[in-house]
Amino acid sequence: MSRALRPLFCLIWILFALPLSLADEFVQFDRNEVYICAVTDLNAPPPDPASDQCERRDEAQLNLHGETVWVIGEITLPETMRQDSEPIGFTLSAKAASRVYLNGRLLTQNGVPGFDQADEQPGAIDFVQFVPRTTLREGPNQIAIAMSGHHSLTGATRSVLTLGFFTFERAPYHERDAAFVGMLMLGVFLLSALYAGVLAGYGTDQSLALTLAGTSLFAAGQVIAESLRAVWAYPYFVHDLRLFALIGCGLGVGLTLLAHTLRQFSSGRPRAILAGTLLGTLCAVVLVDGFDQKASVAMLLPSLVAGLVSIFPLHRLNRTRVLYAIAFASFAVVNLLDPGAFLDLTYFSMLAAMILFLSVFQARAFVEVIRTHEKGELARRQLEHVLDEQSADARPPLTVRHSGRIERIATDEILAVEAAGDYVNLKLVSGRVLMLSRSLSDLEKDLPARFLRVHRSHIVNADQIASLKRRRGGTGELLLKPGDVVPVSRRAMPGLRESLETL
Repeated sequence: MSRALRPLFCLIWILFALPLSLADEFVQFDRNEVYICAVTDLNAPPPDPASDQCERRDEAQLNLHGETVWVIGEITLPETMRQDSEPIGFTLSAKAASRVYLNGRLLTQNGVPGFDQADEQPGAIDFVQFVPRTTLREGPNQIAIAMSGHHSLTGATRSVLTLGFFTFERAPYHERDAAFVGMLMLGVFLLSALYAGVLAGYGTDQSLALTLAGTSLFAAGQVIAESLRAVWAYPYFVHDLRLFALIGCGLGVGLTLLAHTLRQFSSGRPRAILAGTLLGTLCAVVLVDGFDQKASVAMLLPSLVAGLVSIFPLHRLNRTRVLYAIAFASFAVVNLLDPGAFLDLTYFSMLAAMILFLSVFQARAFVEVIRTHEKGELARRQLEHVLDEQSADARPPLTVRHSGRIERIATDEILAVEAAGDYVNLKLVSGRVLMLSRSLSDLEKDLPARFLRVHRSHIVNADQIASLKRRRGGTGELLLKPGDVVPVSRRAMPGLRESLETL
């Protein structure tokens, strides 16, 4: 890695990989156990959890997809929270419409629970309700919630995400502080996509730049989906669409990174590798349980394949391949160690660093192409000049008519040509001046490439130029070896300077 880039990578890590805050955990169900009870009448008070219609279950195992149930549990507030002067709130994040009772009294409602989609009005994915201290008990407090999830799109994800009491000093709305970081990361990925798109328009290998742009756009889509819950308390059924979008964008990131690596190292049968990786990843996403695992697998498998592509075959291993392999290995290891944390700031910081890493390689390749093109263009011009010099003797002399006679003049004896109304003055190195009845443009066609049009009225032999001087206003003047001075127009100055540097 270039020394100039190391501080930039460190800055990315400090800004995005470290947690922004260390919020306290709020108080949740005692023992994380609840009672699930059947619902016969949504307008009736909560049932007795000890009745036959209720069964004990782990809170994490709740699945409200297409169900209407009572969820009943107990929460014991610590003495410090009950005696604190800060207001107390209750928060519920769930894929359900809900009606909440605290110690047998109605506390709040989020949407309208029902027995089917027609009866149910979907609630927001997150909501917070103020809790009067007079409604709280010193010991266990019973929370009973009538919940229905008939607008849920899938039962593959957890239904109850967050439930508990908190003080309003530390409101646990879903990572509102992280929304600012999300907007920063969104800007980073969109700028990366724009940069790669520009390279695709002006670079030599569009596939490399376009796959990098695709990675950045899919990463931007992930940021939008990840930050959506922090800025919008959307209806709970949107949560499933958001999770699907996260998995889809994660798969897009992995596959575009793989396509970029395949193109970078010109691996054989890239379409077969991409198709096989896509099929295998889709099968793994379907087979694994849990959203975190699905999203991690969607990015992990293509990244592992890309890492293998970068190091095989071993006999072609070089510094660039090793750096690619290290980048993909780091990406995969962090994914495996903690899939849940991987999908948050750690993931986006590492993805930003990887895109920056690939962009640096792309920029270096682009600069190398420009340098190669410039060297080739210089070599071409030098070759043309050499060939022109070598063929000067073989080129037939210029045939001119003047003063009623025809004369053949070798082109290397010509110093310059100057327009004079309907005539041109052909100036020779010897000092002779011949007046010809021809136009300057017509005569220019018969002269070799080393004769340069420096003004609308002047053509000079480049071999006879002694110096070029720039004047105010962008014009210039040429000093020829015999001492003649020829004006140079502003339009001709850039091309003349370039030609003199090449010749």
